[in-house]
Amino acid sequence: MYSYTDRLAKRASGDGWYIPWTEAMGYYDAVNFAKRIPTTCRTNITRAGLGDYCCPPMGLAKLYNNIPGDNKSIKWVQGS
Repeated sequence: MYSYTDRLAKRASGDGWYIPWTEAMGYYDAVNFAKRIPTTCRTNITRAGLGDYCCPPMGLAKLYNNIPGDNKSIKWVQGS
């Protein structure tokens, strides 16, 4: 297991990078605005990575669940 400083030292082209949470992120997160998408709008999330640290799967699932209506789709990709 590696520490937070080790994680910050990794390059973006390495095995990934991590964005630490700040209070400001709560205001600009797309999850908060998904409920404003009209039900007539076709929403297609073409690739949702199950190993993504920039857009974690939990956040994408919340985004998808907050989109109103049934005119939506999401494709989950393992190891992405």
